[in-house]
Amino acid sequence: LFSFERFETIPGKKALQKLVYFLKESGLGISFEFQWDRFGPYSPELATYVEDLVAEGLMESETKKVFTLSDEDRGIQYNFRLRQRASELLSSEEISTGEKAKIDRVIGLFKEIGPQNLELYATVHYVAKFFSTNNERARFPEGLFDLVNDYKPDRFSPEQVNATYYNMKKLHWLPTNNQN
Repeated sequence: LFSFERFETIPGKKALQKLVYFLKESGLGISFEFQWDRFGPYSPELATYVEDLVAEGLMESETKKVFTLSDEDRGIQYNFRLRQRASELLSSEEISTGEKAKIDRVIGLFKEIGPQNLELYATVHYVAKFFSTNNERARFPEGLFDLVNDYKPDRFSPEQVNATYYNMKKLHWLPTNNQN
């Protein structure tokens, strides 16, 4: 909840999933398990948790039409933010400096790449970390695009995957050399 409060408005379910994935990868003690889904790392437990927060009045879910090219409803995005009641509950709690730093790290990534690139970054991270062997990782970025393309055919270009890989290494989201 502290991280949700810091993000202020989370632009969509997909962005929420990717942000919490990166919070977990930052080392924050998050128990949600992530698995591969067509949009990258996904946690069914997190989806249920957020639905429960909305039902309990701790989080607000605002619907917004997206991709509307005509009068037909072509898509809905759910923007999330904590409600006042959740903020009041958090005011009596404390988190450690280390936990704040991990949340700030994810906020920094989000600010640098923007919500539109969260799927790309989470996909590259997940594929590089969980769907590759040590030998493959030692040769990255060579072969990384082919791996990403196996899981998300024709979604990203080789240039996007390579640029993301190098930026994630620069930002220390991927290990250097051959480390796991």
